[in-house]
Amino acid sequence: MHPPLTIHRHRMCAEIIEQFQKCHLDHPVGKFFGECTDLKIKLDKCFCQEKAVKRKANFEESKKLKERLEKTRILHKLNVEVRYQHRESYLVHSSVLGCTAKEGQGKVKGIAFPKPVWLYHKS
Repeated sequence: MHPPLTIHRHRMCAEIIEQFQKCHLDHPVGKFFGECTDLKIKLDKCFCQEKAVKRKANFEESKKLKERLEKTRILHKLNVEVRYQHRESYLVHSSVLGCTAKEGQGKVKGIAFPKPVWLYHKS
């Protein structure tokens, strides 16, 4: 069994597909008795080669995507750490103003964040 023999989807095997289809048209009964078997074998080998090429291209594309995602994760983690440091400095400054905050009230990906200062404002 083979996939649908559309030339636009299998550009590498276009010539063999045309020969195979022509063989089937030229030998309507002989195709059942092995008249086109050699072309069928060539077609199967071509499909295997085409699949290997596509698999390699997809693997390379997935490696690029994984690298890009890893860079994004690192940048996100750095951004989270910067925001955390900014919040710590905000808490220090807000304590001077008479506000209090409890440290470590929330966790995002292993980094503890204090709750917003305005929730603990002294009345």
